[in-house]
Amino acid sequence: MNRRQYHVEVMINGRHLSLLVIDPHYLVKHSSSVTDQIIINLVQMLTGRWFLPEDIDSNGFEYFVEDGMKLAGKTYKLIWLIKADEAFIGVLNCYRRD
Repeated sequence: MNRRQYHVEVMINGRHLSLLVIDPHYLVKHSSSVTDQIIINLVQMLTGRWFLPEDIDSNGFEYFVEDGMKLAGKTYKLIWLIKADEAFIGVLNCYRRD
């Protein structure tokens, strides 16, 4: 399975990000409750906010976890990353919490 890319317009941690890259990992266990469109909507909900990374790896990728996101009466956990010198947000995983 290949990563999918979508154009987005979000501002996270004061940075303009214009590309969303979704890793297909979520399809392995969560395809019945999560779709690319749900992930796009959740990512758009991050705009205008500031987050502290859970981890930063040796390549400069900053990893984040946003738990308890509400969308259409359902709760989700989103695991995502950004890199300081890049204009994309990558979603590593997403799943329903309820």
